[in-house]
Amino acid sequence: IGSIHLVYKVTGMTIPESIKWLVKEFNLNIDPNQTLNIPKQTLKEKQEQDELITRSFLLNEIVERGKELLYKEEGKEALDYLVNQRKYDPEVLKNSDWFYLPEDYDVKKMLIDSDEDKRKVAAKLKLQGHFGDNFRLAFPYRNAEGLITGFLKRSTEPSGSTITTYDNKVHDNVRWDSTPGVKKDDLFGIDKVDKKEDTLIVVEGYPDVLYLQALGVNNVVAVGQGMLGKRHLNELKIRKIKHLIIAFDNDGVGPSNTREAIKLILKHTSIVPFVVDPKKFGMHKDPDEYLKANGLDDLMQKFQETDDGVFWVINELISGASVSNALSKRKAKEEVLDFLSIVNNDVTISEILPLLKKSFGEDVGSLRKQLKALEKDYTDELEDHITNDPVVPMYDMTSDAYGYYDAEEDVPKLGIERNKIIELLKDHGIKPPQNFPHFRVKFMPQDLGGKFDIYNRKFNLFTPTEFMFYEKNDEKIELEVACPRTFYLLRNVIPVENEREHFINWLSYVFTTRQKVDTTWLFQGLPGAGKNLFFDKIIKPLFGEKQTIVVDDDRLQSDFNGYMSNKLFVAFNEVANDETKTKRSVKSKLKSLISEHNMIINEKFLRAYEATNDANMFFFSNEALPMLIEKYDRRFNVIETGDALNIKPTFNRNPEDFIKSLGNELPKFAQYLYNYKSDKHKVKIVLENEAKATIKELSMNRFELFADKLKTNDWEWFDINYPEKGNDFLGKDNRRGLMTEDMLKAKKVEREILLGTFNRLFDGLTSKTKFTQQMKLRRINVDRKQYSDGRDDEYFYEWK
Repeated sequence: IGSIHLVYKVTGMTIPESIKWLVKEFNLNIDPNQTLNIPKQTLKEKQEQDELITRSFLLNEIVERGKELLYKEEGKEALDYLVNQRKYDPEVLKNSDWFYLPEDYDVKKMLIDSDEDKRKVAAKLKLQGHFGDNFRLAFPYRNAEGLITGFLKRSTEPSGSTITTYDNKVHDNVRWDSTPGVKKDDLFGIDKVDKKEDTLIVVEGYPDVLYLQALGVNNVVAVGQGMLGKRHLNELKIRKIKHLIIAFDNDGVGPSNTREAIKLILKHTSIVPFVVDPKKFGMHKDPDEYLKANGLDDLMQKFQETDDGVFWVINELISGASVSNALSKRKAKEEVLDFLSIVNNDVTISEILPLLKKSFGEDVGSLRKQLKALEKDYTDELEDHITNDPVVPMYDMTSDAYGYYDAEEDVPKLGIERNKIIELLKDHGIKPPQNFPHFRVKFMPQDLGGKFDIYNRKFNLFTPTEFMFYEKNDEKIELEVACPRTFYLLRNVIPVENEREHFINWLSYVFTTRQKVDTTWLFQGLPGAGKNLFFDKIIKPLFGEKQTIVVDDDRLQSDFNGYMSNKLFVAFNEVANDETKTKRSVKSKLKSLISEHNMIINEKFLRAYEATNDANMFFFSNEALPMLIEKYDRRFNVIETGDALNIKPTFNRNPEDFIKSLGNELPKFAQYLYNYKSDKHKVKIVLENEAKATIKELSMNRFELFADKLKTNDWEWFDINYPEKGNDFLGKDNRRGLMTEDMLKAKKVEREILLGTFNRLFDGLTSKTKFTQQMKLRRINVDRKQYSDGRDDEYFYEWK
């Protein structure tokens, strides 16, 4: 169960109301008005997110109950440690996230007793870390959105506990443990920081943050273990943090950790770092100890007494060098210049170089020259930028256009003015390169590797779905049993079994090879039969939401065809459906789209360019004649779909559950397609059935149809369309003057009789000249029989 659906089920609220309730109830750092507009995730991402939300929902209940228990008899030992050992004010603690953690059995019993719906989820909760169920004091680790990723647990013994683990090893002085799978990708405590805040104080210890935030210091966060990591920077960039005050511990590694943090900030962001020199904490190890000894006001004053991060690092490096030792002095200079090479502020560098002159005895010009030699071009660290930056500028050699890669959306955006890209880079704290890296942007669906091929300067527009990484295995999957809802939908869309098998063979080949084939499918039938549902819930997630599209008639007839760019699947919905003239005008265009593997792409604001046509196609229609199909067509499979789903109990009993089941069955259906023994040769063959024959006939004009019936010797058609046999009211034969069956079999008919037959059938007054021209186009020629006895010549139409 997902937490949203749990609230939805228990309270009867709507889904949007349930989201807003969760945000308010658990103080989640999420805009509820935007939660329904989040870009679509993969099935795996959806499952992981759903699991995180569900787990957080239950973990939060443990926290709230544990806070109550901390002040009761059960939590006496834990509270005693916090108050008497850590010297925390018990009233202030009530505003913090410290809580009493009962034993594993009691926690799960508490959850199950509170709500029967939580039984299954609670049973799966893993609360015991490496050191087992030996900790009764804990606090939650929350991500930037406020969702709990796990618990950090603290021994109530100041120096830690002695614990024997499952492998019979004895561990002394164990102070900390955590629940399995806790994620620390965001700085601890950042969920409590107002998103309008542009300055953060970064400390090392998690307890420091818990207590300081409880005291009202709301812009303090922690790194834990003393190291600021790249993963921590993402949320800082999103929040557009301007200043970072680093206040690490006053111990053996505090200064070195501070230097590394400043380097990381300068290299990957535009944030200005400041430092509270660890030595300012005097005899105290960290901000927490200083707070207990000197009070909050004094500590806040220390946070105000900051040094510029760049100058602090320079002074640290210089002070560590021996003036009398040439080697030490040279190493210090190299370290200083290497550090300055990542500083993007020319004013700061100009202020520092004169200081270096005094330390190293070299003039400013010489130092600047050495520094210039160390500066790295953007392309020198291109791989690093691609890995870490949210925006990567580029120049596309295919379309001769500037653009950038948006890492969050996983797409390149081309045809953007260079100046606007530079502004965007600055906005993300990235120093714009003098020359944008050049790539040949292409859609390469057979390549399941990464987006960037730096060596060959290629950028792959294709994004594999999670299902494309599956491999063929020995599992025998019976579709109707393993994927009952998918099978039901398929059977309704394609009711005839042999046609359905032909389609599955085709789909298996297309999905597993990601190859474009020269055959396609026209699905024709009643509205609501499931054509669009199949495309939206099966094809789109299999092939990628952004690599599939539904196209209407207006877009097909437009001169701009950018919709075909970078697509694996295109569904044309009711195209060329208004009149025969329109159908004929798009017939050649469709023919090209289906068969051609290269095409010219015309997009607004970009020059036309050639690209591969990788799209396979469906055509959906509710009309009797959705498009024109030639007599000897080798492209279209035509399927007459079943009835509307909403009249069928299996669907209309619970449509929402039916559709949800399609998503749940996708992994198994994808494996079924991989395991299916597809026949490449059958993929190229199109079905010839009654539905297709009907469209072929309706696609012909009257001359084509008439000639076809003559050449196929289709007397049945003539007999059906002739007047009824017998005499009229004057006693004359209703079929007098019309072609007879014997004439048809002879493949030779007098001109007047055949023309008269044509005009009678089609209610026309076609002239001999026009009729003869049209027949000749279809290889029905006129034969002239001349007589020497003075009789008039006779003319016959004949064919082979």
